[in-house]
Amino acid sequence: MLYAVLWYVAGWKAAWRAVRGHNGWAKTERVVENQEQVDSSARELTVEAHA
Repeated sequence: MLYAVLWYVAGWKAAWRAVRGHNGWAKTERVVENQEQVDSSARELTVEAHA
């Protein structure tokens, strides 16, 4: 019963957002902690792609 109610509430919430025009998706911001690690990974992937 609770599982069915969950989908019922989610459906109405989605419908309400669509009616109001709120169709975007807020994504999680990605934060780079170690730029050197990112740079070295990018270099490795570039080398592999050209090989």
